[in-house]
Amino acid sequence: MRSPLFHAPFGDRAGWCLAAAALLFLLAFLRAPAALAQAPSGPYSATVALDATAKNAVEARQKARRDGERRALEEVVEGLSGPSGATAVSSLGDSAIGAMVVSYSVADERMSSDRYRALYTYHFDPNAVRRLMASAGLVAASPGSATAVVLPVYRDGARLVLWSDPNRWRDAWSRLSLPAGPVSLRVPLGGIGDLAAIDAEKAIAGDPDALSAIAQQKGAGVAIVALATAERSDQGVEGFEVSLKRYREGTLSGSLEANFKPEPGESASDLMSRMAQASIQPIESGFGSAGATPVSAEGPASSLAAVVPLRGLRDWVAVRARLEGLPAVRGLELLSLSRHRAEIKIRFAGSEEALRASLAAGGLTLAGGGPLWRIEPAGAR
Repeated sequence: MRSPLFHAPFGDRAGWCLAAAALLFLLAFLRAPAALAQAPSGPYSATVALDATAKNAVEARQKARRDGERRALEEVVEGLSGPSGATAVSSLGDSAIGAMVVSYSVADERMSSDRYRALYTYHFDPNAVRRLMASAGLVAASPGSATAVVLPVYRDGARLVLWSDPNRWRDAWSRLSLPAGPVSLRVPLGGIGDLAAIDAEKAIAGDPDALSAIAQQKGAGVAIVALATAERSDQGVEGFEVSLKRYREGTLSGSLEANFKPEPGESASDLMSRMAQASIQPIESGFGSAGATPVSAEGPASSLAAVVPLRGLRDWVAVRARLEGLPAVRGLELLSLSRHRAEIKIRFAGSEEALRASLAAGGLTLAGGGPLWRIEPAGAR
């Protein structure tokens, strides 16, 4: 027969005081081994803030930990597979999630008679997380150079934000349905571990330690700092300059710039989404090469006719998607289409050399000359 932890006869004031003292000692003992929460050490770890109330501190602590385990696992799965990944966790029971926790650490622990607050860093079993994702049909890219973490920094005058709200630029990236391309893109959610690793100032300064830390947390070999700067006049914001900088192991390995202005009737939200969508192709192509020529999406409008060699209609669909995602391309008209070639007319901003650089950033080449140019994927010949 098990003995109770405490026993005090009803009405025995001294006994209840002793029991209360023992309870406080026990709670202090339970928290002592992990007095300091650590930043997540990899893509299978997450730090969350716990805050729960209940009839007493013990029940509040249990409630907070159950909620914390679930939210931390959601953050891990979302970080590996994108925003839709949280649905894989929703069907799991508390015990199933708890069984996936390998270890945890605690910091800033505070409690009252009915409330418990703390910061918990949870470390999950990678194999268990991968099995969960596989059962939900989710795919996580293997850590390495094929995975890039994107840091959308927004600047408007002296205001510079990454994790703070509002950040319409980060919201636009979060809304994107990121394609399954040659590079798997991860947009951090702004959790506690993200805040501990890097901030807006360190991101735009190219701080090597901070960039390496956030890349390591997300299992990425590359960090992309995507800076959107508002261009203002007396009438307000007239457009944005987008700067993309690519860092490998904290070292700058490529950069591109583009300017965007709203189309007639285009909302600010739609413009931000277009800017984010146009950034995907350069990132996936590695910016063409390290130190690629900056690209401008503004300037005098020009046009040229080109032929696109094809091996089938799927090739045309792929090339068209790349062209429509490039900042310098202002319009695309299909003149004729067969199984072996497409003839197109492109409207673009700037010079033909600027267009050539923009195409290279999207993995395409521009060859030949007027009146009919040739556009095809790099290395197609």
